[in-house]
Amino acid sequence: MKRAWLHSFAVAGAFAAFAAVGAGAARPWGTGPAIAFHLLFAVMMVATVRTSRAWAGPALPFPDGGFPSLRALAWITPAAVLLQIALGAAYRNELLGLIPHVSWAFLTAILALVLALFVLTQEARHAPLRVWAIILLCATGAQVVLGVLAFVARLNPTSASPFTGAIHAHVGTGTLVLGVSAAMSCWILRDAIPASASSNSSDPLESGRHS
Repeated sequence: MKRAWLHSFAVAGAFAAFAAVGAGAARPWGTGPAIAFHLLFAVMMVATVRTSRAWAGPALPFPDGGFPSLRALAWITPAAVLLQIALGAAYRNELLGLIPHVSWAFLTAILALVLALFVLTQEARHAPLRVWAIILLCATGAQVVLGVLAFVARLNPTSASPFTGAIHAHVGTGTLVLGVSAAMSCWILRDAIPASASSNSSDPLESGRHS
């Protein structure tokens, strides 16, 4: 009962944080509040995962032996997305130019896509991770497309461009990418067994097979 209540609170918090980000897309927040609301959404997404029924179930361990490892990507990707969001907020508040935001966007998109594709191709049997990976893949693709449309809209900001809505949607999908990557990271860091630990744990089994 307590877990269900906490889960409902986390879901409500995620919706509230996302709504705050949406409000800031229409009338930009300052850089600090914008980053804070995005970060709050990510925290609420993590709380949503950790209070879910699936999380309360048995662990689904799997070996993490690729390069880069999923555990490494689980740390790097959300941090890269958050930095990308910060650069975007700084650009909207005229603290930085467009080049840092656009340049970092390419690396961030690659990291998010690699994380999602690694899960789908290597650990597709992990049902919760598979679902989050599909969402991340779709959200990242949408974010890239909306980013291009937002760039086109900003080339002529004085006109009523049909792409103007892409600017607001671009902010929202960026928030979603951050939250989903953070949620995925929870599962990966819990269930992915580092290659060294996996090989050590299999040594007795291997020696038994050879004896």
